[in-house]
Formats: sequence, C-alpha cells, structure tokens
Amino acid sequence: MPDLILAIDQGTHSTRALIFDIRGRALSSAQQSIKLQRHSRTEIEQLPVEILQSMQAVIKSVLEDPTVDRQHIVCAGLATQ
Repeated sequence: MPDLILAIDQGTHSTRALIFDIRGRALSSAQQSIKLQRHSRTEIEQLPVEILQSMQAVIKSVLEDPTVDRQHIVCAGLATQ
C-alpha cells in the first residue's frame, strides 16, 4: 500500500478528518458537528472539550476504516481557524 496522508480540518461548525493517498485521492472521511453558543449578536463561544472530542472521534473513525492501513500514514496536517 502506498503512503497515506491524514488531514484534519477543525472549523467553526464541524471537525473533519480525511485520509488521502499519495496521488491526492480521498480514501476515507469523517465529519462531526460542533455546537455554537451564542451569547449575543457578536459573541459566539465553543466548548474546548467538545472541539477536542470531535477531533478524537473523526480521527478514530477514519483510522478504523477497513480501506485504510494506519501503518502507511506518513504525515498529518491540521487546519484550524
């Protein structure tokens, strides 16, 4: 199996994890929503523990995909705002 890449995108509304092969083809993906707590029109807050739990859940999901051999993951990237 060729080298694989784990990409994590933690955004305002959800966290996603994707596994790509070396040619850029997506082999697996998972997404989990994150709640926003609005305190006013201009103040929005997220719970840090919910962000962490969403990241753990989506990473676990893609690593457990039977099409993914986790031993072939050679790098990982994180995008966050």
